[in-house]
Amino acid sequence: MKINLFQKKELCEEYADIYYREMSEEIRNICSIFGEKKFELYGIDNEEKQLLSIQDIYYFESVEKRTFAYMKTKVYQIQYNLAELEDRLSEQGFIRINKSVVINIFKIKKIRSELNMRVQAQLLNKEEIIISRHYKTGFEKYLIKMRGVMHANN
Repeated sequence: MKINLFQKKELCEEYADIYYREMSEEIRNICSIFGEKKFELYGIDNEEKQLLSIQDIYYFESVEKRTFAYMKTKVYQIQYNLAELEDRLSEQGFIRINKSVVINIFKIKKIRSELNMRVQAQLLNKEEIIISRHYKTGFEKYLIKMRGVMHANN
């Protein structure tokens, strides 16, 4: 990646323009660094608190009034509820897909239609999650929106 830096003393506010061919994990990481809201998410595992990388989270699940972040191979309990996570992380690829799950669309490998208008998403780690018919339309619109965001300025 090529980076050009220019000093302009007359600027009132700093800004950055990013040009890319396709949205990648590297570009998303750069955007999250420059984003206005710095959201830090800590997970608890075996009484230890650890800072989690948002991009490494596959999905969040609420079970018995507790919320968990699912990584590729580990699970952490976190302090936020699903509504807060969906609100704070919607611009980073997270969307509610059923009553108890908010998923990272960038961790979806494939999507398959099921009976009763439900959809099954297979994640990169081979885990499968049901997208309920109640959330299906919103999920599909979100995919289209995020695809447009990823291909903007091409």
